[in-house]
Amino acid sequence: MTDESQIAPYGTWKSPITPESLTGSVTRISSVLVDDVTKELYYLESRPSEGGRQVIVKLKDNKDLFGKGWNARTNVHEYGGSCATIHDGVAYFSHVKDNRVYKVKEGEDPVPVTPDNDKWRYADLAVIPQYSYILLAVLEDHTKPEPSNVVNKLVAINTQDQSIQVVVEGADFYDFPKPSPDGTKLAWTQWFHPDMSWQGSELTLVDLSVTENSIIKVTNIRVIAGERKKISTQQPFWASNDRLLFLSDVSGYMNPWTYTLSTGIAKINTPNAVSEDFGEPVWTLGNSDYAALTTSLVVHTSIKDGRSVFSAWDLDKEIYAHLSTPYSYIESVKALSTTEIVFIGNKDDDSPAIVKLSISGVGHEPKYDVLKSTWDGKFPREIISKPQPYTFPVPPSNEPIHALYYPPHNPTYKAPEGQLPPALIILHGGPTGRFYPVLKWTVQFWTSRGWAVIDVVYGGSSGDRLEGQWGIVDVNNTISAIQEFTKRGIVDPKRIAMRGESSSGLTNMGALIKEANLVGAATSTYGVSDLLKLEEFTHKFESHYLDYLLGGPSSNVMDVYVQRSPITHADKIKTPLLIMQGLDDAVVPPEQSETIVKKIKEVGGKTKYITFEGEGHGWRKAETIREALEAELSWSVEKIIFATATEAKSRTKIPKHYNDLVEYNFLSWNPITRSKREEYGKIIVLGTDARHDIASKDKPFLLIRPTGDQSIMSSRPQPEVREAILRNLVRLIPLEERLVVHAQIQSIPSEYIVNGNADPTQPLMLTFELNSNNMSGLEAGLYAVSDPLSPRYGQHLNKSEVDSFVRPSSEATSMINSWLSSQGVQTEPTSSAGHLLTVQIPVEKANKIFNTSFISITHAASNQSVIRAMKYSLPAGLSDHMHSVRPILPPSSVSSRRKRTAPPETSPSRRDAIQVNDSGQGCDQGITLGCIQKTYNIPNDVAAQVPVGKVAMLSFEGEIPFAPDIAKSLKIVRPGINLAPIQIEMIMINGPNEVSDVNLTSDHGPGATLNIVTFLGINPHPAIEVHITPQDEDGAECAEAMLNIFNSILSNDDVPAVITTSYFCYEDNTDVTFVKTAKSLCDAITQLGTRGVTVLALSGDAGAFEGRGPTSPSTCPHATSVGTTTSSGAEVAYTFSGGGFSTIFPRPSYQDNAVKSYLDKIGSTNEGKFNSSNRGFPDVAAYGLNLWGVEDGEGSFQGLLLPAPQIWGAIITYLNTQRQTRGKSALGFINLLIYANPNAFNDIAQGDSNGYPVLSGWDAVNNLNL
Repeated sequence: MTDESQIAPYGTWKSPITPESLTGSVTRISSVLVDDVTKELYYLESRPSEGGRQVIVKLKDNKDLFGKGWNARTNVHEYGGSCATIHDGVAYFSHVKDNRVYKVKEGEDPVPVTPDNDKWRYADLAVIPQYSYILLAVLEDHTKPEPSNVVNKLVAINTQDQSIQVVVEGADFYDFPKPSPDGTKLAWTQWFHPDMSWQGSELTLVDLSVTENSIIKVTNIRVIAGERKKISTQQPFWASNDRLLFLSDVSGYMNPWTYTLSTGIAKINTPNAVSEDFGEPVWTLGNSDYAALTTSLVVHTSIKDGRSVFSAWDLDKEIYAHLSTPYSYIESVKALSTTEIVFIGNKDDDSPAIVKLSISGVGHEPKYDVLKSTWDGKFPREIISKPQPYTFPVPPSNEPIHALYYPPHNPTYKAPEGQLPPALIILHGGPTGRFYPVLKWTVQFWTSRGWAVIDVVYGGSSGDRLEGQWGIVDVNNTISAIQEFTKRGIVDPKRIAMRGESSSGLTNMGALIKEANLVGAATSTYGVSDLLKLEEFTHKFESHYLDYLLGGPSSNVMDVYVQRSPITHADKIKTPLLIMQGLDDAVVPPEQSETIVKKIKEVGGKTKYITFEGEGHGWRKAETIREALEAELSWSVEKIIFATATEAKSRTKIPKHYNDLVEYNFLSWNPITRSKREEYGKIIVLGTDARHDIASKDKPFLLIRPTGDQSIMSSRPQPEVREAILRNLVRLIPLEERLVVHAQIQSIPSEYIVNGNADPTQPLMLTFELNSNNMSGLEAGLYAVSDPLSPRYGQHLNKSEVDSFVRPSSEATSMINSWLSSQGVQTEPTSSAGHLLTVQIPVEKANKIFNTSFISITHAASNQSVIRAMKYSLPAGLSDHMHSVRPILPPSSVSSRRKRTAPPETSPSRRDAIQVNDSGQGCDQGITLGCIQKTYNIPNDVAAQVPVGKVAMLSFEGEIPFAPDIAKSLKIVRPGINLAPIQIEMIMINGPNEVSDVNLTSDHGPGATLNIVTFLGINPHPAIEVHITPQDEDGAECAEAMLNIFNSILSNDDVPAVITTSYFCYEDNTDVTFVKTAKSLCDAITQLGTRGVTVLALSGDAGAFEGRGPTSPSTCPHATSVGTTTSSGAEVAYTFSGGGFSTIFPRPSYQDNAVKSYLDKIGSTNEGKFNSSNRGFPDVAAYGLNLWGVEDGEGSFQGLLLPAPQIWGAIITYLNTQRQTRGKSALGFINLLIYANPNAFNDIAQGDSNGYPVLSGWDAVNNLNL
């Protein structure tokens, strides 16, 4: 940690490790493959950015063996593994899309070698050496997909004719088929329910022969090691034709053994058992934890003191010795030669690598060579937090709990003295899994943000501590570990989050139930919550696992299943709980998550549910990994770091169907009760016999409920039926029946002339805005980074972090994409968060999909013609996720905004005498930039500063600042300013995602020019953007046009530090379109504020009541509203300054004291004309009337109420420059700062009323001034 490190609270640090950077091009090497003939090296690489597919890559030239349409993966046992093998230049692999096995040579296309049957899954492929066209494999037959009917076999695949021959069947499971080098023997392991393979499995040996007709014969079958329910075996490997190596846990530890064929004796490879595990539970097929280099020299890995170690064994001498190794976790060990092995090596400070180890015998020093590193240099090594092991004894038996502690670390930051960090507790799955001290960038994602991460290795990773005790030992160990870390003063006990996945979801929720205040937030990913449902619906591989973990099947110990299920005690889960679930999960089906979410909500608990289509038990796709990480960070930050946050309320409704039909919730596939129905659509169910026929038809269908048959209502539809229904559901229900009205108006407003039906070929550009997943959390974040008393003050968020709050749920995104795709409409995202989608469709298609009639109307005042509709509809489920579709509805009323020209404040003769470049004069003779500098005590060095960052200004009606007038004005009022380096960029915003450049000498308007002159005359900023819309403020789409500008700015990684607008739109709380657009505009301003942007908006130019009242965006609580003052010998309030109270936005808490005091003073004034509980405005004020400037080459005092926000913007920019030269952040959202420090500003308590009285302190006319 250097002295240059910034001091910032834990949990608030900015990190270069973003979700996008973790998934964009990240790959994972999952296995090393060695050609058993050529000894050429290959490896399997998982690629999240390509949908999670797995590729075989040749190491020598780093070349894929097949193209993008292929995915080397298997779902045998659901967890897969061992999907490929290489023999003499030919790769054989299982393609997960159709489950067939293919062969491929370099430079050729894959060719299938198994029959076309996607119900057959293959794994553990092995070539018989003497018959290279015959593959041995595990086949898992899902022809009858119920777990009890799935059949596993060992088979032989004839790759020449695609025939399959059963070698052996009868056991419940098989793995590790290994033919001897001479092809005369075959070994494998097998096991039977209720065992898992690591609880009891048999090593089986047979004599093997192949006839001339390629018929496989096996004889002399015998079990040579292992015993059901008592002793497990794994990983057989032939060191020679006489020596079969394997692992066995006879001693209580998984140790190396050898079976000698000539003697028929199996024995351990050392005189005494070694107290280390040389193999782990086989959750995925193909574990490879050792390699035989010769018939006697073997290199093993084992677990010692929580990390992997190597050891070399001489079987003839019965000796072994540990080898020094820099790697903390070792996997996929394969022999390369008689002196070399290769493996995947993991370290605690480096990414995984394929490594070669060279050794010539026991006692010799090993040599390590990295053959392929996955380190990409994307992040600095200095940012890595290394794990620290901890071990705690647990009373009363003092059995140990192990944990890995990753301290918060980022070289850019250090925490305030004495502060403890927040912590994320991570629980492993299995529940027999474990954690290793290796570099995990997903952990560094947290530690680099100032969080501690603690991997808790609760009891059960080895030994039998979980036998009958799952839900007790693991829960108690987790609670004890957290309490130990807090008791030792390592982490902040009030700021702890916890995550459990799969089996540890049960541990996670169990701990929340037992200790209500254990943590402040929790996350469960595809977690177990209902043990009875797990027993009923889980897949074959684990269908009897609970017998061991809970002491028997539920029929014997029902009370155990019920009492240890979190769903039984959902009412006790008081901690905010985020639940994420893959919708294709066959291990923990989605119904579990859906049910506990419902139960928690029913008792008023805080929970949020996010689902991912196309994901099973674990995340493979880049977008899922990113969204899950962002969601968890957002959830934890909101509930722990942003203590004032309130949970965003879910608006998800339960779909329902008609009374006379079978009722299914089509998201969960569960029957739903008739008491919670809402019309959704007609589904008719046929019955079980029609399932396969229906699934095979790619056309709309009806499913008719069978009379008297209720079984279908209580069972989960088969996967093929589910897929078929999802594929056809949108087209099945008539459009008018499945759509619900999302928004409508009762009549066309009188300000419009109806021209008739719109041209059906006319294209419409429409924007869909989906509800953000956590806008309340973002608002809490805005207040945290903007409150000077907050420890997070100034710690603004970056674009990616903001997007994580704004991004819609994956369910919403999936629903809208599915709906529009079914209508032949393609969407284009117009926001990086994905909440804005744009489509261009003809009127004819829009009429159909929105179930409406678009008409052409003309706004009389502006003569603008637009195509709009009186209502529009959306699918029922999607409507709840949709904020708005725009522009469709016309505003309900429109009145003109008058550009106010003020009466002269000095006589013409007096004006002629004014020295407009005299910085020493006051403003009583006329308002010039010189008098502004004097009045507001603007330092003389402002013009000499070199500001940091950009400034943006908004301009309506196509008004463009005119370069010649800018230059002439500045030459007169600021003759010492050099304009040459100043850059003004014009950006025309014609609509969503419609941006173009504009020439600075194009058609121009005096208002835009005056804004630039005012700003530059005070602060000659080098980079100004003017965002222009052709929209007239008097027209129908004012708020929409302004929103397009703000969204355009938000789309950039680099946003301006200050945004000013002297243009505004009148509020109309009776207009549903305006209300929604105004809220979207305020949400955009919220996003900008959290990114450190100050948004300054003119409060209006027609007083409080003479125009149309409150103005947007001034009324947004997260914008700073700027009123207008003028001069009358002294600075005074001006009658046409906008002000008052919003009709849409409630009053923010930072205003409470100031506004309540004003309301007490004015009593019944204007009673009934405003809502006193709503947002008051303006917040600040400045001169804005009759400023001097040049128009069309002529200088004059211009009677436009425009420049006040520019004066504030110039000063804020100056202050930002001062702060940033001192290493501080930009001011950002300033309202909390100014309301907390009113005495730092001038209080204008005199002048004309704008409809509200002008008083000391806050008032609804001008408020605080510079």
